[in-house]
Amino acid sequence: MARTAAARVGRADVAAVRATTEALVTLDHQYGSGHLRLVVVHYLNSVVSGLLAGSYRESVGRDLFAAVARLTELAGYMAVDTGQPGLA
Repeated sequence: MARTAAARVGRADVAAVRATTEALVTLDHQYGSGHLRLVVVHYLNSVVSGLLAGSYRESVGRDLFAAVARLTELAGYMAVDTGQPGLA
């Protein structure tokens, strides 16, 4: 799962995805998915996709994919919560 092309991705990038996900979970619980689903989708498309296309060691790649999977799961739940189960 290691990649050697493009910008280097490190543990700090993985930590940022995890922290962003947790902040979005908190905001989702406070304000509801209708306020945040598009923010999550934008973050996935604009930031996270670039990280996945980056260069990283295998161990960082595993952690990155796990963090992204959690964020993608959140996006799926938000789609269901906003009456869009087909997007999930």
